[in-house]
Amino acid sequence: RLLNFNNLPEPKNSDDYYKQYDNIISYSESIRIDFTKLKINDDQNNEFKGI
Repeated sequence: RLLNFNNLPEPKNSDDYYKQYDNIISYSESIRIDFTKLKINDDQNNEFKGI
């Protein structure tokens, strides 16, 4: 028996979803951490090295 996919609802991840929620993908791309600037050691006083 063949399946009929003509009456499916609009997918939730359509383009207007991102317009409605202020394009959350571009927001997540702006939160990047440069791990080369982190001072990682065994102490609990890990500090961020400034540029």
